[in-house]
Amino acid sequence: MDDLVKWGIDSPYLAFFAIIIVVPAILRCVSFVVNRTYRCVMVSLRGWPPQHLDADGDWKPLPESAE
Repeated sequence: MDDLVKWGIDSPYLAFFAIIIVVPAILRCVSFVVNRTYRCVMVSLRGWPPQHLDADGDWKPLPESAE
């Protein structure tokens, strides 16, 4: 077991894997949590939907002018 741990610490392949795969995955998860938290706060403060959108989030049609 000690040999496996030593190989894991000293292995350039494991370091490469961590830099290429693990670090971006962790950053993506942190970014997702921050994004969803910010969105939750903004929707709580401003409400949903905004004035320019209808209930399902589509742009409201422009009112037709009575000419």
